[in-house]
Amino acid sequence: LTMRRQKALEDKKERKNEGRRPIVRTEAPVKKEAAVKPSILSGNEALTPHPSKADYTTKPLPEYFDGENDVEKPARWNAPKVCDYFDKGKLAACELDVKNGLIVEKLTGKPFDTSTADTHWGGGAIFVMDAKGTIYASNIQIPHEIHHSSLTNGQSVAAAGEIKVADGILEMVSNKSGHYEPSQTLNTQLFDELEYRGLDKDQLGGVERFGYKDDNTHLSPTSHQKFVDQDKWTAGDKIPYDWNDF
Repeated sequence: LTMRRQKALEDKKERKNEGRRPIVRTEAPVKKEAAVKPSILSGNEALTPHPSKADYTTKPLPEYFDGENDVEKPARWNAPKVCDYFDKGKLAACELDVKNGLIVEKLTGKPFDTSTADTHWGGGAIFVMDAKGTIYASNIQIPHEIHHSSLTNGQSVAAAGEIKVADGILEMVSNKSGHYEPSQTLNTQLFDELEYRGLDKDQLGGVERFGYKDDNTHLSPTSHQKFVDQDKWTAGDKIPYDWNDF
């Protein structure tokens, strides 16, 4: 490994750390030692919403999409169509949770499945996660009418893209969202939340991530474990494999 490659990895690690805002507690002040993230719960326990009321780092919807749900705004990007911002009933049907180690529909308790998904990118259901860690997903996406913003009512996201789930088992996560264009760094928060809720760390490590790198170049399918290993890497550590994909 050349000194230049070593320095590049150190610089990239530093940039990632600068761009990731630590979780901030929004409830009453707590003692310093209480700021440590709680230990992972077993797969038999489900938490929705995130009990810590933690605020994840978010990215807002670009102004370009303002008024996309308002028929009275003829200059909206999707005219003459109108984007459907889901009401509470529709959102309730889209909310996901974790139970017994599986991703489930919160409303029914049934394992979530994306085998019938019909979306623009074709990589599974579209999904979003908000600042509180609440996760929504839709197996249907209709150009100009149903988008990621439908699941947020145009609000900011802590993660967004596509998820592929087979009978409750998470297989793939991408950051493909034309509305939000989240970075892979931002989408790592989805894995943080799922791990907190009880999904097995080893199972999450095997989930494939793809879409776009943080520099907006294409990312081939890469296991989440490699992202974890990269985050843990510090100057002087042995590099376990080729990190050119990062």
